[in-house]
Amino acid sequence: MTTEEKLQHFYSVSMESAKAEAREELQQYKERLDAMFEEHKAVKLASTKAEIKSESAAIKKEINKEISAKQLIIKRMVSKKHKEIQNTLFEEVRRLLEDFMDTPEYMDYLREKANESLKFADGDAISFFLSSTDAVHKTALVSQIGHPVEIADESFIGGLQAFIPSKNILIDHSFSALLEAEKAEHSFKGRLPHE
Repeated sequence: MTTEEKLQHFYSVSMESAKAEAREELQQYKERLDAMFEEHKAVKLASTKAEIKSESAAIKKEINKEISAKQLIIKRMVSKKHKEIQNTLFEEVRRLLEDFMDTPEYMDYLREKANESLKFADGDAISFFLSSTDAVHKTALVSQIGHPVEIADESFIGGLQAFIPSKNILIDHSFSALLEAEKAEHSFKGRLPHE
């Protein structure tokens, strides 16, 4: 083999070796780049998921805040409507009581409540009071129960009050007291469908 051929062979072998080494380094560099890319993708994906989760939580919180505000408005509206209905109801009840006071059954009611009070007093002194609006019934009631009846200074719609001084007990069968007690105990049973 000539020197020229030896040189050519050396050159070819060196070039092949250099190309193989370059391919090897290029492959390793590509693998490192791929690994870095995958790691960068994973970091970005995790970051994006965390951001989406945070934004979702903030949106849910805002929605819940708006829902609570709307529910409060609705509850206020329902409460206001309930009050209106309750007032209308009790105005109607008051009107019916006033109508009842013009019937013969009203005298029966007064007599019955007076007799119940007398029985409760069990012989103790008792004072009866009619509302000032019932002054016309005083004489008839006195003759039916056989006991004095006074006219109260204030009007209590109708009905009867009795006072037993020895026991310091007021027996209040006045319509105003009965109405107030019913108002205090009245409860609106209607509910919204989701409650």
